[in-house]
Amino acid sequence: MANILKQGTIIIPNILKKSVDSGKIQCVSNLTEKRFFLPAYFPKILSIAVLFAFLLYGLIILQRAWLCDDSYITFRTADNFVNGYRLTWNTDERVQAYTHPLWLFTIIPFYFLTREVYLTVLLLSLVISLAALSIFIFKVAKTRQAALLGVLILALSNAYVDYSTSGLENPLSHLILILFLWMYFNRPLDVKTLLLLSFIASLGLLNRMDLALIYAPVLVFSFWRVSQNNGFLRSIAALILGQLPFILWELFSIFYYGFLFPNTAYSKITTAISATELFVRGLYYALNSLQHDPLTLVVVLTVVVLTLKWRVKSAIPVALGILLYILYVVKIGGDFMSGRFFAAPLLCAVVVLAQFDFDRLRLKQTLLLYVTVILLGLAASIPTFLLITPYAGSYRDARDIADERRAFYSSTGLLRNRRFNTGIDNHWAEEGKRMRVENPYGVIGLTNIGFFGYYAGPHVHIIDYYGLSDPLIARIPPKSLGGYWRAGHLERIIPQGYVFTVESGGEKNWIADEHLAEYYDKLAYITRGDLFDPQRFIEIWKMNTGQYDHLIDFYLYRYPRIVETEEQELGEKPIQFTEHGIRVHFADLIHPSHFEVRLSGNARYEIVYQRGIEVIAKDYLNVLGERTALTACQVTVAEKAKRSGFDRLIIVPVEQRETEFWLQGLRFFAYGLE
Repeated sequence: MANILKQGTIIIPNILKKSVDSGKIQCVSNLTEKRFFLPAYFPKILSIAVLFAFLLYGLIILQRAWLCDDSYITFRTADNFVNGYRLTWNTDERVQAYTHPLWLFTIIPFYFLTREVYLTVLLLSLVISLAALSIFIFKVAKTRQAALLGVLILALSNAYVDYSTSGLENPLSHLILILFLWMYFNRPLDVKTLLLLSFIASLGLLNRMDLALIYAPVLVFSFWRVSQNNGFLRSIAALILGQLPFILWELFSIFYYGFLFPNTAYSKITTAISATELFVRGLYYALNSLQHDPLTLVVVLTVVVLTLKWRVKSAIPVALGILLYILYVVKIGGDFMSGRFFAAPLLCAVVVLAQFDFDRLRLKQTLLLYVTVILLGLAASIPTFLLITPYAGSYRDARDIADERRAFYSSTGLLRNRRFNTGIDNHWAEEGKRMRVENPYGVIGLTNIGFFGYYAGPHVHIIDYYGLSDPLIARIPPKSLGGYWRAGHLERIIPQGYVFTVESGGEKNWIADEHLAEYYDKLAYITRGDLFDPQRFIEIWKMNTGQYDHLIDFYLYRYPRIVETEEQELGEKPIQFTEHGIRVHFADLIHPSHFEVRLSGNARYEIVYQRGIEVIAKDYLNVLGERTALTACQVTVAEKAKRSGFDRLIIVPVEQRETEFWLQGLRFFAYGLE
């Protein structure tokens, strides 16, 4: 694609030189030199082709329209609100279990009128998606060729098509991005434009907060340009005033929920997974997209590279935003929904592409460009215009990155089984309906909470093992599964006594871990207490500034099968432990300079020094020996642990998949003593 564009748009470099002063991509037709390579009747053909492509896109998203389980998490909150239970997931506590406030408030009025969620949300998603594409065609694309190329790319992208519905916030994010970039590329950069851009971006953040990485470079560039001509104070005022919707929401969020971010964010921040491991998994997420939907990332990366290479001044901030967002997706480990997080970057790339004047291409070059796009679309594992049997073949790869549409289409697809459907057919939904009848005020722990939660009704309290909707579980580290984990599905253990605590309505704390029980008391004051209680605001401040984090015993919940032993139990007889490690307790604080221990295996161990449950220092130990033999090791105690002292020592095997380990003896040596 890069070679085609460069070869076919010979005078683009001249355009770019002219664009340096104006900051805009110039239309070729505005230049003095005019060379038309296409037949005179070609514009009419293009108009028909654009209309055909638009209808094709509409038919494709209609054919593939579906809803995912996660979308019903939001639907339950909408149902609670409409029925008078406020903005809650479990009606007895205030928790933001949804990530997209604007999408929620877009759904609520329509749901209030229809009292039916399935067709309501699907129709709303379809209308918004078609509206976004209409704005692209008639307002954003510079020429009919650019419009046709853009629509064709979007219609052949699995990522964009599949998340044009799904029940998630993607369609509204796409519409907001289109409006934002339309304003940016087509209005003079003045104070009024900066205000509008900031306002639209604010709505975008309300819909999905991490899209700030796409909006930010454009806003910074616009602010810089406007401030040069209109002054710093006027420009900063416009920027801040435009952000009022987002600022007001954050103020409401900290007041009502007690936190600035959705509960889902806290559950995914508390991963206990190394940055390197997350980054590698994120690269696999991108590779999965290239394998199953090559058109999406090929177009995105091509547009970014060309924009930066040709130094298209006004498009560079958009390209940087795309690049930042993709790097962010990789950094956090990607997602379990294949391609979902590449849909918005693709739309931005298509908008940038549509600013070029493709009418300067010769007919052969134009056809070659379209053929390239079509071939990339056909190279997808399932081209968008095909609808295969949902469970034909595996819909998950080796790292559990799933084609979610294939997973759920058989139960939620609008046109599944070649007929129009008015609801879902899912066993979790049926289980929820049964719970609503048999135990409408019960408490249950689940992993798949969407369908079940919506159909179980408002009074069933659901404890989410992944922590997406549960404030306490979200803040407990996920349990170690020996290196296996799935993005967005980090399962926690339910603390002993927590279910009884929930069943009591939070009135009595039955949690066995006294430190976690104290933590929950503080948290419950925020999520269950009187909204206007002054003490609640104090607890909100302390919780958000991490003053209670030390009450969570990270290693107890990360490694629930950790072996607990006392110092006096260490002798000549080896002690067996699992991949969850061993923790040795001492009667008093000790300050040794080093210690000796015999450990099994050819493995790498994490050494953790604790005072109570507070982590003082960490270190690593490589043991080189036979897997079945015990190897003598001398370990130098971390300097901080020597100074402050510690009364617990944890040894956890890492980068090792063995299930049995042995420890023998543990001799400590004080300063200067050998």
